[in-house]
Amino acid sequence: MPHDRLASTTAPDDSMEQHCPIVPSKPKEELRQEPYNMPKGFEWCEVDILDETERLEVYDLLAQNYVEDDDC
Repeated sequence: MPHDRLASTTAPDDSMEQHCPIVPSKPKEELRQEPYNMPKGFEWCEVDILDETERLEVYDLLAQNYVEDDDC
C-alpha cells in the first residue's frame, strides 16, 4: 500500500472499513517528496508491513511509547 494512504478507517456508520488517501484533495505529485529532517542519531527507514517481524517492531514501538489520551 502506498505510504500516502491510511491502512483503514471506520465508516461514519461503523458498518464497514474503507481505504482512502490521507490527503484526498491533493495529487501525489503535490505531496512533500523530501522527508523531514530527523534529530541527530536518527534516520528514516522503510518498513515492509507485509513482513511480520517488521510489523511487530512497529507495533512494539507504538504500544510501548505512545498512550491514548482519553481527553481528546
